[in-house]
Amino acid sequence: MVYAENGESEADSFITPPDLHELTDEDLGYENELEETRRYALAKNCPDPKIIVDERKCFTIILMISGYNELPGKRYYWASEDDMRNRAVYKAMKRNKFFKIMRFLNFQNNNKLSLC
Repeated sequence: MVYAENGESEADSFITPPDLHELTDEDLGYENELEETRRYALAKNCPDPKIIVDERKCFTIILMISGYNELPGKRYYWASEDDMRNRAVYKAMKRNKFFKIMRFLNFQNNNKLSLC
């Protein structure tokens, strides 16, 4: 059995919602990532998607929720039917903003890629 630093088995330790919030409050390089996202959108001849850090953090949380609460497609989290809609996701971010982030999210300048 594998034990964490606090002596608990890894099966007993998990990320709680406060831990998740703390994780998203740390500087994880979002500013650089958003700059590359802007650059990617402009390279595709699209306007600046105007994504802010809080929206990027919310996007990450929605992806985590979608891994836990699987639906047939991402659009169902914003569905009008109560049995499909995830109220937390629906209230946190507009569907079109989520898909705009998904479309343009980029982590590295494609003009400066290095061939390993």
